[in-house]
Amino acid sequence: MSRSNILSFWPGRIEAPRTWLSAPRSRRLFRLGAWLGLFALLLSTTACSLRKVAYGMANRLIVSRLSDTFKLNDGQRQQLVAKISTLHAWHRSEELPRYVALIDTFLPKLANGLERSELEWLMREGNAALERLALRSAPELATVLAGLSPQQISQSAAEMKKAERERFEKLEMSEEDYVRHRMKAGRKNLSTWLGTYTPQQLAEYEKFVRKNRPEEQRRRRRTQQNQQALLDSLRNHREAQTISHILSRWMTRQEVEETPEFQAAEQRNNAEYMDFLLTLDRSLSAAQRTHLMNELRAWRRDFDELARSR
Repeated sequence: MSRSNILSFWPGRIEAPRTWLSAPRSRRLFRLGAWLGLFALLLSTTACSLRKVAYGMANRLIVSRLSDTFKLNDGQRQQLVAKISTLHAWHRSEELPRYVALIDTFLPKLANGLERSELEWLMREGNAALERLALRSAPELATVLAGLSPQQISQSAAEMKKAERERFEKLEMSEEDYVRHRMKAGRKNLSTWLGTYTPQQLAEYEKFVRKNRPEEQRRRRRTQQNQQALLDSLRNHREAQTISHILSRWMTRQEVEETPEFQAAEQRNNAEYMDFLLTLDRSLSAAQRTHLMNELRAWRRDFDELARSR
């Protein structure tokens, strides 16, 4: 579910998590919690107590961000509060148990060393979850956006442009500065999820980062086009169904107007990312694999406890 500093489909600035599969492509492959941003805050920390507290606050985070992006008035904000609360409750009761089951199924695969078919299965599971999310959330959010005034739309254009710049600002660095920035985060991620890392593992990480930079530049251009398509629809007073279609496409396909070229590029990059993951998996020591599995078990416990709490 690829990877970015914000949810790739969302017009506002909602932070997305960093996971073991952390790299821009991991948001397409392992999106545990990255869907919609209802737990963007939840997954931004590794402390289990903070994750659970953050999950309970996630609906307020989303409402605050969307209100700021679209300059919602009191009535629109209350409408959004009700919709996000309903989505949050659905997610807790319906989706979190799915994540528990997903981890339960994934752990034995990870214990024995991953095969490409197992990573492909994981991607399909992530995409299916994103489809479920889009089906539930896009129509609800579209009804709020369809009621924006011209002034609100104009103000939101500036906010969306700011969010896009913040997401992709590191791409404007020189290649070496960009790689240095990404490797700093990479060392932290590898330490968190594997406990330690070897020079060879770090070198594989860097090789993928260098290969992936043009793909992120391509996604930046597509994000700009998606934002423009949404703004044009809002300015032209399109009905909620049209806006819902735009949001759903953005969430699930990363582009509003689907093109064979972009989708083929995404498939190619997915394959390259799986190559990286398989190489990393084959390099894991017994201690690293145990550390990784224990981290996932901790997430599994948190998801299970959150699903059971009301």
